[in-house]
Amino acid sequence: MRYYLDTNILEVKPVSQQHLFSYAELIPAENHKDPNDHMIIAQTIADKIPIISSDKKFKLYEKQRLKLIFNNR
Repeated sequence: MRYYLDTNILEVKPVSQQHLFSYAELIPAENHKDPNDHMIIAQTIADKIPIISSDKKFKLYEKQRLKLIFNNR
């Protein structure tokens, strides 16, 4: 099965220098060691855009300016 992104709805954002600065400043939450999550969090903080997630660990980053819209499953 293949999935296609509708480019009119989603924008794929490459990692920028500002994202890397945000990543370097991010303080990882205890027991959250996923570097991919950390990059996603850093990108949304740097771009000042909200993220929709059902990952409870993302809530731990709201004190670091993460704008989270929590999706209850």
